Amino acid sequence: MSPLIDRLTNATQFLATLLLVLIVAINTANVIGRYVFSAPIGWAEEVMLYFLIGAVFLTFVKITRDAAHVRMDMLVRSMPRRFRIAMETAVDAITMLVCLTAVYAGAPIVMKLIEFDQRSDSSHIPMALPQGVIPFGFACAALVLAVGIAARIRRGETSESQHK
Repeated sequence: MSPLIDRLTNATQFLATLLLVLIVAINTANVIGRYVFSAPIGWAEEVMLYFLIGAVFLTFVKITRDAAHVRMDMLVRSMPRRFRIAMETAVDAITMLVCLTAVYAGAPIVMKLIEFDQRSDSSHIPMALPQGVIPFGFACAALVLAVGIAARIRRGETSESQHK
């Protein structure tokens, strides 16, 4: 893969990891607050949920780069190399179109959330942040797929050889 895709993947994976660490820290503080001081953190559950959503969609970029999605490819793997390359390219192109459709549908919603300055109930964070990570993750995955398709076409490689 290209250095740009590697940097993008590393950055999104770092952010996802950071969000998961923050979830653990918030949950620990909330448990201590609840059971030791009888004072739970009111916004903890909401923020942990948003962080989990963010971690999932940020990790989607690495999963896409590594072709680690759940796949039923036993039949495709048994096919001749040219057919396999064509099938992998077609599947990646369809997946890229799905990702771009999610971006197309999600981006205007995020823009409205920014325009109206909608905030969450308990933590009062801008809703554009947890909602924006969804089209962002899909956009990054679409970019990864586009670069992968271009590389496969240029070099005639399969996704298996690119990701190993």
